[in-house]
Amino acid sequence: MKNLIVSILISALFTAGGLWYYDRHYATHIAVFDMNGYLNTLKNDYVTGKLSREELERCIAELKTLVGAQSPNTITLLKEVVLSGKVQELEGSKPNEASGRAKVPPPPVSK
Repeated sequence: MKNLIVSILISALFTAGGLWYYDRHYATHIAVFDMNGYLNTLKNDYVTGKLSREELERCIAELKTLVGAQSPNTITLLKEVVLSGKVQELEGSKPNEASGRAKVPPPPVSK
């Protein structure tokens, strides 16, 4: 009886570890980015004077970094093309953030 319980526990551990590894390294994940909202925020802040030209250029340059910083198995789509589903949403840096860095969340975990 003891051998059966140990075998079940080891099997469950290896199965859970294999599923976690597959999800992190092989499974395809989908992330969306609200490009229109981000660009509209930048435009509005620039027009109202809350954002200088240098900050505007920096925010646009960080946009490429934000999208490129995702894991290789993550597909990034525009928010406008995704109709439904449970997907990760990338958050762009706010133009008036003190740190000036884009927040890049880790790849999503499938459930």
